[in-house]
Order: sequence, then structure tokens, then C-alpha cells
Amino acid sequence: MSRNYRPRKRKPRRYELHRKAINQGGKKLGYEVKEGGKHTLVYDPTTGRRITTVQRGFIPKGTLSAILKQMGITESELKRLI
Repeated sequence: MSRNYRPRKRKPRRYELHRKAINQGGKKLGYEVKEGGKHTLVYDPTTGRRITTVQRGFIPKGTLSAILKQMGITESELKRLI
């Protein structure tokens, strides 16, 4: 390595919502929420669809949009449910 080597600075992650918000919104939409291990499972008993979310903490923006897309709702609809 050269003397002038500097590691690249990374942008901090932007967190959107806490995982509890998705659990609450899922329950109000009729999903069952099962927690255990490293992930939380949001399960729709009518269709059998399973959505896996993180167990604790805040959810990054990209992960949140993927979860909401699987649930079939938008972020504003989720915030209205909470």
C-alpha cells in the first residue's frame, strides 16, 4: 500500500421504521406474526404467503420497500395503519 492510501468513506445507512411498525401493520391487515430466532415471520393464513423481516431494531430503506412490496401496501398506508 502507498502512503497516501485512504479507505473510502461509506454513507451511513438511512433507517426508516422500527420492525414493530411492520408487525403492528401486519396484524391489522390480517397477517399472523411469529417471532423467534434471528427473524420474524409475517404469515398470511388465507394465501399461505410468508414474509421474513428482521428480528430487532430499525429496518433499512431498501429492505423496508421490499417487505412492503411483498405485503402489497405502500409506506403511507402502513403509517396510516399504525
